[in-house]
Amino acid sequence: MPSVGVIAIRRSVDPGEAPYATRLDAGSFAVAPRLVSVLAPEDADSPLGSLVSVIPPAELDAVEDRLCSFLQLPGVLGPIPRQVRALYARDPYPVWGDIYLADPLIGQKRYVVVSPNAWNSVAPTATIVRTTTATKHDHVAFPPVQRGKAHACCGEATSVPRNALRLASRDRPIPSTLTLGDMVSIARGIATTHQLGDAVRRAGVETL
Repeated sequence: MPSVGVIAIRRSVDPGEAPYATRLDAGSFAVAPRLVSVLAPEDADSPLGSLVSVIPPAELDAVEDRLCSFLQLPGVLGPIPRQVRALYARDPYPVWGDIYLADPLIGQKRYVVVSPNAWNSVAPTATIVRTTTATKHDHVAFPPVQRGKAHACCGEATSVPRNALRLASRDRPIPSTLTLGDMVSIARGIATTHQLGDAVRRAGVETL
């Protein structure tokens, strides 16, 4: 089913969102942690309505750069991939690279967290990518993970309420985390499906 990545544009941002938001000339803000996957516009059930306006290329570049930075793509895709460490927090939170089951609201699937722990540990949402054991051809958009036992649906990266994920240790699947190599493949897939290649290169990473 064709989908498209959409970033919410808001009139104002919460204090915690400010480091991850891009101010547009119209006075509104594009908020990277509010990335969602929706049905493509040509689908009758798509929530996207008619075109309202088009932002200039420079603003689009800035939005792409902020999303690229939020998802930590330059560090993960660099010559020496950087492991994202978990941060201390009093309460459990969705950890980058870990796999979680979700409540029925978003489907009984397995999801890997791709948003940064600096955000995950304090925010009400997390950005996730669905994994599936359904048969799929290996492709940059559907990279094999877990030694080929599953694939990651990178084009469906989306932000969900934190409480939609089952964080309790007793509810965690096995395995409960992906390898750094798997996360590199997912980062490469997101850069491809969300057309962030130029943003990655602007951040100093020459090849995906």
